[in-house]
Amino acid sequence: MKKLIIYGAGTQTRQFLSEIDRFGAADPVALIVDSEYLTEDHVWGLPVYASEECKSRFPSDQYDMLVIGTYGRLQLRERLYKKACAMHYRLVNYISPKAFIDKEPIMGNNNIIYAGADVGFGGQMGSGNIIRQHVYLGHEFRIGNHNIFSPGCTVGGELHMGNRCWIGLGANVRDKLTIGDDCLIGMGAAVVKDVDSRAVVMGVPGKVVSYQTDSGVDLMQKVKLNSHTE
Repeated sequence: MKKLIIYGAGTQTRQFLSEIDRFGAADPVALIVDSEYLTEDHVWGLPVYASEECKSRFPSDQYDMLVIGTYGRLQLRERLYKKACAMHYRLVNYISPKAFIDKEPIMGNNNIIYAGADVGFGGQMGSGNIIRQHVYLGHEFRIGNHNIFSPGCTVGGELHMGNRCWIGLGANVRDKLTIGDDCLIGMGAAVVKDVDSRAVVMGVPGKVVSYQTDSGVDLMQKVKLNSHTE
């Protein structure tokens, strides 16, 4: 691996830096953010630069990149990923040496699998996914891009999931389900049937309480109940 640049300097980047401080397997040299978010010159001891000057400071033939970006706005994370791709950096995966992987899944790039995650055999995932600590992700899954699995959630085997979904803390998803794009599964929910795109699911058993707008999952916005419930 070449020297590593991280795109992002917020809470989730700090979480990642804490992870690698404990368990290694990555050695970043700097962080970048878009200029409107440049509020600190150092985070976790690493210098922070505007993304607009990244190419001149860090040539893409000498540095790799990992896009973390914002944690709770998944369409924005996807845009940052595409911006990084356009810079022609090689985007790398991070798999913690303390994760439990039953044969490494087929995956794209820019995925992060944290310590304590337990990933079953025969899985496939796209790019930009984050599997947090102590997630159980069952066998033979098919996962798209830019999804986030929060700590402690449990997902049965043969999950089919689209893009830009958020699975909340401690949620449970039954095996052999399909979850569409831009879905939010609330903390502690128990999902027992397929979930349509943009649905917000909460409770035990899980029920659709509303649907996302075109902006998709945005944890900065409160979930509003509406008439599209079941």
